[in-house]
Parts: sequence; structure tokens; C-alpha cells
Amino acid sequence: MSELRPSLEEILKDPSAVFDSPQDVVDDPHLSDRDKSEILEIWKEDAEALIRAESENMESANRTSPAAELLAEISNIQIRFEEKLKNGNVS
Repeated sequence: MSELRPSLEEILKDPSAVFDSPQDVVDDPHLSDRDKSEILEIWKEDAEALIRAESENMESANRTSPAAELLAEISNIQIRFEEKLKNGNVS
């Protein structure tokens, strides 16, 4: 029995529930480049919202939150992915 793949609509609701990391989005052969970009952008917006929520309760501005690390990872992946798109290196 094969595992059912979530729809794009389901993925966009919560990318982190479907993918272990932002890189997994880029590596997914079943998604179009447009879908990958949209998913990464949604995931980035989710991380930014989490950072805003965390900042309201932050005890120390010196620590790096997991959400901030995730945001940095997503941003770096987005930059590399967009460069590959511009150079025609992504299907």
C-alpha cells in the first residue's frame, strides 16, 4: 500500500508537517518550481510569525531561537534556488 501524497493545498497550510527541512522542498521531484517557491515563501512567513511571537516573550536577546535558525535556513535555500532557476539549472 502506498502512502498518499498531500495535496499542494495541504502542504501550503503547514509545510513543516509535510517536509522535514526546507531543502526537502527543493529536492522534491513531484513539485513544480513555482510550487517550491510558494511553499518556501509560506514556510518563511510562518517562521517570521513565530519569531515575532517569541520576541514578545524573549528573556534574552542574545540567544538564537530555533525559528530564527529556520528562517535563516529557508532564506539561504530560497536564494540558492532562485539562482538555479535564473541559470536554468532546475527542472
